[in-house]
Amino acid sequence: MRSQDKRIQDAANLEEKIKRLQSYLDTLRSSIARHQALDDLKQQNSTAKKSTYVIEFDGGTSCNNPKKGYGEGYGSYQVSRDGIKYPIVRLTYGMGFSSNAAEIRTAGEAIEGAHQLGLSGGGDVLIRGDSKLALRWIKSCLEEIPRDSCSESMCQAIKFLKTKVGYFPKIRTEWRPRKVSLEIFGH
Repeated sequence: MRSQDKRIQDAANLEEKIKRLQSYLDTLRSSIARHQALDDLKQQNSTAKKSTYVIEFDGGTSCNNPKKGYGEGYGSYQVSRDGIKYPIVRLTYGMGFSSNAAEIRTAGEAIEGAHQLGLSGGGDVLIRGDSKLALRWIKSCLEEIPRDSCSESMCQAIKFLKTKVGYFPKIRTEWRPRKVSLEIFGH
């Protein structure tokens, strides 16, 4: 009788182990299915077209003669996503701005504006302007600011720009002729 009780007990234990193994297999199958679904989603996302953001900007001043004192800085920018253009934003910065300082400040404002629209974080960003100096600063914002060779407004504009370029993981710049700025912004 004891051996029969033992066999019954062993059979019950074996059934319990089989149930646990079956449950474990079900969990594994479910996990594999989830991972497969995630892999499929990643594959779809990697082949999907990413958005392209374009930022057009231009800046200037009412007087760009240091002997007379720099004038009132101003700038404009326009952001577009996949060809859809947002309204043009026009800015003024007050007195003491050179054209270069206004261009660089406007580039920073444009990047900030695109970020506030929720456009940072994904896709490529192309920034276009007619200021080669401003475009160069966008690309090399990790360099030291040349304090000896820039005005206070220029140094402030570069510092401002430096705080903005990190919003986008990949930024490309492109120079465009001055006449295109005139067509877009009227200045």
